[in-house]
Amino acid sequence: MGDVHLDEFGSQPIPRVVQEKLDQLRLYGCNQLISWSKLGCIAYVTPDGTGVETRHIMCNPKDGKWILTEGYPVHHVARAHDGQQIAHISWNAMGTELAIIDILGRVSFSAVYMSVNVLQCYHAQFTGQEDDLGGLAGFWWMNTEKQYAVFRPAVNDEKGWRYPAVQQKNLPPYHPQSKAACLALTRRGMLKLYYQGDQNRFFETTQELEGCVSVDDLYSHASFSSDKDNTVVLAAYTLSKKLRIYRISIDWNLPSQANPQQPSVPLNNIRLIVKRLKVENLASPAEIPNMDMSKTFLTHLEVMPPTFSGPNIHQYFPTTILAVYSVMNMLTPSSVIVRWILGETQGSLHPSFNQLGVRRGSVSTSNTKEFEFYRVPEDVLIDNAIIGVTHLPYCADIKFACIDGSVQTRDRSSLKLFTPQPNNYHESIANVVYNMVHAGFDFPAPIPGLSLSPNGTVMIASLPDGSIKLTPMEYQRGPLDPKVNSANFAAATVAFAHVHASGCNNMVNNDDVLMVIRPLRSDSFNKALITEVHKALSLKMDFTSEIPNERLFRNPVLQRSLSLQTSIYNEGENAPMRLEAKLAWIFLHLRIASLGFGTTINTFQRGEELKIESLHPLLGISRWSMDLIAFIVDDIFQLVRSVGDRVSDREYVRSIAVKTNSPAIFVLLCSGTRVLTRYNSRGLRQTENTAAAHITAQQSLLYMGNQAEQNQFQILRSLKTIFDSSPVRLLLFEKMIGEVSTACSAAYHTLTEIERLTCERDIFINNDIPVVLGPAVEKLLRDARTLMRNEMDLANLYFHDLSWLGLDDDVKSIASRRSRKIDAIRKTEIGEGRPLRQCTRCCSVTEDFTASRQMSNWLVSMQRMCFCGSLWMVKN
Repeated sequence: MGDVHLDEFGSQPIPRVVQEKLDQLRLYGCNQLISWSKLGCIAYVTPDGTGVETRHIMCNPKDGKWILTEGYPVHHVARAHDGQQIAHISWNAMGTELAIIDILGRVSFSAVYMSVNVLQCYHAQFTGQEDDLGGLAGFWWMNTEKQYAVFRPAVNDEKGWRYPAVQQKNLPPYHPQSKAACLALTRRGMLKLYYQGDQNRFFETTQELEGCVSVDDLYSHASFSSDKDNTVVLAAYTLSKKLRIYRISIDWNLPSQANPQQPSVPLNNIRLIVKRLKVENLASPAEIPNMDMSKTFLTHLEVMPPTFSGPNIHQYFPTTILAVYSVMNMLTPSSVIVRWILGETQGSLHPSFNQLGVRRGSVSTSNTKEFEFYRVPEDVLIDNAIIGVTHLPYCADIKFACIDGSVQTRDRSSLKLFTPQPNNYHESIANVVYNMVHAGFDFPAPIPGLSLSPNGTVMIASLPDGSIKLTPMEYQRGPLDPKVNSANFAAATVAFAHVHASGCNNMVNNDDVLMVIRPLRSDSFNKALITEVHKALSLKMDFTSEIPNERLFRNPVLQRSLSLQTSIYNEGENAPMRLEAKLAWIFLHLRIASLGFGTTINTFQRGEELKIESLHPLLGISRWSMDLIAFIVDDIFQLVRSVGDRVSDREYVRSIAVKTNSPAIFVLLCSGTRVLTRYNSRGLRQTENTAAAHITAQQSLLYMGNQAEQNQFQILRSLKTIFDSSPVRLLLFEKMIGEVSTACSAAYHTLTEIERLTCERDIFINNDIPVVLGPAVEKLLRDARTLMRNEMDLANLYFHDLSWLGLDDDVKSIASRRSRKIDAIRKTEIGEGRPLRQCTRCCSVTEDFTASRQMSNWLVSMQRMCFCGSLWMVKN
């Protein structure tokens, strides 16, 4: 732990690094130097203390392993803060905006816009003179008006694992224009509200809490939280060990007739209304035998908002003030956790008031709402020095980071400790899984000075030499094999599904979860995990009776589950893509193509003027869609040749498809991919007809039109060439997939909803062909054989280059994936030297350019996040 020196309070040696860290926590409440956002961006203060850099984890395209990137500087920080030391950094709840605070209490703001590794500083205007007592004791981002999901422990019953969850709304107050706002308290007691106005600029309003008469009235720590009555609860701790509780109301001073959601409405003369609720004159731990409690000091102060995150879904927990104190008279410093409860009580007036004269029509006030503030009798002693506290509204637990690098996970209400017991997860207790630790996961190599990922599965530390170390959770109960211990195996997969579902429903980046999953992968584990993920997300994969709608197009839960399936099978660009990954990969790309076709076809049908900005993106997705059709047809033909006369042998057909890693049969059987493929086929037909009609009507524009008209004509001709050169006629394929759809719908007609869902999961996850679809498969293969003989130019299909799709496993296709950069959104090849953005998870690339108003809406929507749901990063 470093050099040691004698503790000034006794003869016990205290490691110097421990003493310095605890001194830092004792002096200031704002001391966070490394922070991991919900989006996955890791911000940290540079070793010299005057700058800020960011990193993130990403999948290595070469081998599929997860790595930590290099540091990317946040520009203008040193200049904005005049070279002052940075004291604190804090991400907002969405993980998109970063507050950077120096030791003088000055705040600058930076934001993530298009790429996770590029932050733009958009506010660094400081008002007032430099003040040594202007440093912040507490800082807090206000909530946004959004919902979040609280997932309760997973429960196993006769129907399998269930993942109960309840939706809650973030508590107000909110910025009335849905922008960013935050509160801060200086050491001298000045309350500050920072709120965003026009052009992303931040404005400031202040209110003094109480007069600062002496040094004892200075604040060292402060914490904020929303309460149920549209107010903010502030807990502030003074140097004289007083704990003061305040309630803050914000008067936004909105015009009575104005719509607050209109950005044009200026926010002026905002008032902060502060009411003191309670003062604890000596807020300190209770006496503990054999310990000198006079040497305790506060290191952390947290206000935890009211929540329904108890063991019972409907159990309510009031606002809780949690204080962590360190005891320094031992060789290994300990911590004591003290809690106070701020709740509501139903007050009542004395009966004598009812005897007073009451006017007719008045309302009785015998029952009134009052608040109660009391201390939880039992303090919690921890034989370790706590250096970090993490609690999130959508989590039922609270995490304590300790000075030795260990992390304790405890229940939010009772502070009961969860431990990854070394013994097996016995059948007798295998009916509930609380969290990852309860299922047997923990951090293997403690490192001090850490920050946890948003899902709590990876920790990161800034080491004394300035380097950054990343440590993911590991399984602590031996081999994870269902044949060795099925209860352990089930608990692990359920724990991953539980934390993944919570992340998906709360817009948290799950790359850290995938990092922990990677070393545990096996065929049995992967399939069991994806099955539980579908259950945890209540994901229904049966789209047989539907036309494409929001469940297919803009369903983030579906998107993230497909992304997970693609990622856990990823072995890098040098290895063939697994069949399960191909299915999910094709599904994701079909969704993007359908968005492009849907937006443009609506323009065609409304009879609006064709624009180059709308037509040009169709070149790539039309070529990709036509080549995917050719790939599917070619794949089916190869399957027909391989199975010979055994087309009625369902198991044999399935074994050949799995052995040859051929996805086409499953793409046609899976209702989601089949519905999207049919939809895109109609889009292709509409595009082909529109292009042909305009070419015929505007033939003279090639030579007589202006430059814009000639460019449009050339795009139309390029579109027509794509259809003319395809080895598969579109109408022929539409007939084929239409007959498959009819056969599958007829087979599903006699099944219940649960049986249909089971069939769809078997197809998509396990690559099975359900018994009920055996006749549909036989008919498909027999019709394909007839098609091969009578209506297809097999030579043209054989020599058509499909390697750029990345779905074939031959050496040429794998080499093509490495050498050719294909824009994953536009489906076009990117030229050498063009600026690129790369997805941090699926490693897809797209050309880096600035979005404009002339772009199609579906292209603009893809600029912030990859089609797999993860983040873009600027490459090179």
